[in-house]
Amino acid sequence: MRRISITILVLSLTLSSISIAKAEGWAKKADMPTPRHNFACAVNDKIYAIGGSTQFNPEVITAIVEEYDPISNKWSKRADLPMARRTMAGGAVNGKIYAMGGVKTGMSVVFSTVEEYDPELDKWEKKTDMPTARYYMGADVVDNRIYVISGVTILPESGKTFIAAVEEYTPEGLSSGQSVSPKGKLAITWGMVRMSEP
Repeated sequence: MRRISITILVLSLTLSSISIAKAEGWAKKADMPTPRHNFACAVNDKIYAIGGSTQFNPEVITAIVEEYDPISNKWSKRADLPMARRTMAGGAVNGKIYAMGGVKTGMSVVFSTVEEYDPELDKWEKKTDMPTARYYMGADVVDNRIYVISGVTILPESGKTFIAAVEEYTPEGLSSGQSVSPKGKLAITWGMVRMSEP
């Protein structure tokens, strides 16, 4: 009897694994209202598509922000980004969305701009700039701090340049007596984690 029970259990687990494997795959969802590329994306229960380019030759850069609700499978128009740009980075901390850096049409101007979006108020607010202007960078959030990693900038002496700078942002402000910047203590600050040697 025990051998039969074990056999049934093994068979049951095997069938469960097969059904899980069959469940994997892609499912079609609602299209984003504004086709674009080089936009920032952030996730805060909902997905936010921020800025980017909507056309090649001539390039058209947009400030459009659209929000996707995975539960209802619907997109909603939200408040535009204050400054249109592309190839910026996005992140979410404590219910707020952040758009960082980016570049204008033709890569003529590289931004260090940081802007914060409040989904409840549907409003953007300017925040402390990054120390290093850049685009095409990576960004992620760890312990409510945003890390911006590497990317491209434009230097007067060498033009378009890949950089290895890693910078940390604390949106909620630092504790009393705490600082990640050797240049001083700010209520809301960026701090250099690591910078490549010149």
